[in-house]
Amino acid sequence: MIETHRYALVQRLLHWLIAFLVLLALGIGMILGFLGFDGTREFFGKTVTDALYTTHKTVGVLILVLMLSRLGVRLVLGVPPHRPPLGGFERVASHTVHDLLYMALLAMPILGGLATAAGGYPVSFFGWTCRG
Repeated sequence: MIETHRYALVQRLLHWLIAFLVLLALGIGMILGFLGFDGTREFFGKTVTDALYTTHKTVGVLILVLMLSRLGVRLVLGVPPHRPPLGGFERVASHTVHDLLYMALLAMPILGGLATAAGGYPVSFFGWTCRG
């Protein structure tokens, strides 16, 4: 691991790209969740509804790929020490929350893909589809 006092540029870029994609997926997911398929189709039309579902699935796959990349980069580059150093409880709490966020950001796309496949729908990624 490389000792540094701040996250590397690639780590910061991955962080903000994933944050943007999570917000996008969350926004689209809320629209689809609140309106449901029929409500979304009635409100936006078939073309936009299909685009929302496809975009949501594509963003989910992107989040998964980028999170796996982020984990790999983290293993290679490590993390900088906290400035100022954290006490015992704060360090444990910080690592626990960070690990839980990583697990959630890996689990959500995986579970979404499994749920999509279990429903008999394709998982889309930039026009490429995988049927479960």
